[in-house]
Amino acid sequence: MGFGGADDGRAGHGHERAAHHPTAAARQALFQSGWFIEGLLSQTLIVHMIRTRKIPFLQSRASWPVMVMTALAMATGLFLPFSPLAAGLGMVALPMSYFPWLIAVLLSYCALTQGVKTWYVRRFGSWL
Repeated sequence: MGFGGADDGRAGHGHERAAHHPTAAARQALFQSGWFIEGLLSQTLIVHMIRTRKIPFLQSRASWPVMVMTALAMATGLFLPFSPLAAGLGMVALPMSYFPWLIAVLLSYCALTQGVKTWYVRRFGSWL
């Protein structure tokens, strides 16, 4: 018989492969949940990074409404994978070990953006 058939000594092998799909689907949902949070937070932070040539949050703060909306958007995004809506959105709760990595990525992103801004101002004499 053909591949995976009963006569080739691999009977049931297809069932073993099928058993791995939930694990693959769970990993995919975990990846997508992490990507969603990282993407939302980095896109939200970039608003603050590019609005001023100064260091955001330390040397310059956005207006009160912008800060409130930033906090609200970030909190909502962080909450979604842990909420009752998660399953309907194809998300899963992230392990706590994800969050130190997330913080490191976001801080690196901010540092890189600030470095590029500094270079840009030195090169062109002004910020956007």
